[in-house]
Amino acid sequence: MKVSLIIPTYNREKFLIDTLKCAFDQSFDDYEIIVVDQTEKHTPETIAFLEANKKRFIHITLEKPSLTVARNTGVKASKGEVVIMVDDDTLFGRDFIHEHWDVHQNGHDVVSGRVDEGKPKIAVQPVWLNKWFRFKGSENCMHDGPTNKLAGCNGSFKRKVFDSLGGFDENYYGTAICEDTDFGYRAYKAGYDVYFTVSAGIFHSRALNGGVQNRVKNLKLDQSFYFCLFYFIKKNLPPYTLFFQRIRLYIKAYKAAIRMLKKAEKEADKCLPNKTTPAPP
Repeated sequence: MKVSLIIPTYNREKFLIDTLKCAFDQSFDDYEIIVVDQTEKHTPETIAFLEANKKRFIHITLEKPSLTVARNTGVKASKGEVVIMVDDDTLFGRDFIHEHWDVHQNGHDVVSGRVDEGKPKIAVQPVWLNKWFRFKGSENCMHDGPTNKLAGCNGSFKRKVFDSLGGFDENYYGTAICEDTDFGYRAYKAGYDVYFTVSAGIFHSRALNGGVQNRVKNLKLDQSFYFCLFYFIKKNLPPYTLFFQRIRLYIKAYKAAIRMLKKAEKEADKCLPNKTTPAPP
């Protein structure tokens, strides 16, 4: 088996069906599809689609939702020389798998593909994480080149990389912010060739329903959001980075709390009776 395409999914229905349709319609001829399903109960339409196409993919279910556990579970169950990860709300063309495979055949160990989220701004260089925990460039870039970040919604790696790194770090939970960044950065630090390619591009819907949004109502007011950021910084970056980022993150949390309070007060105002209406006798 040359390629394994892994799709972790959680409470996404129509989006998952559309992603699977793209996965089924590939020009590559030696690949498997693995869906790691964390959804407690699908809609009847999704159940019917999965049942009708059950011979076209491997269906693994997890009782407890966890993006990092889902990724590791999918890879461990796979047989491909190259593993491709996509989110369950992505769309891609018929040559998508072929493009990832071809880039790996050119000597690259970890590949991050272009991610189009419908935003007009396109970067002039691939995304790069520096030691100050700042990202330069973007995953929406029109030029190939080196990177040190893996896009979890559109990334691939050779099996040897996964084995040597011990897979995705399952300490990332909840929002799972930085779990893919952590994998790519560790691969880069370990000396693997991490590369960005335009050709293996996807459209990422960033669906508001499903995914981590089902477990986290407000990303920036959830403890896991800050845990994942602090954990990544302390694990991978110099101590001086933590000093400056601690200040930034506390400010970010404060601003998020203020926005929440203002929104809550406006909602409360809407529920009050109209003050201009005279009271009944």
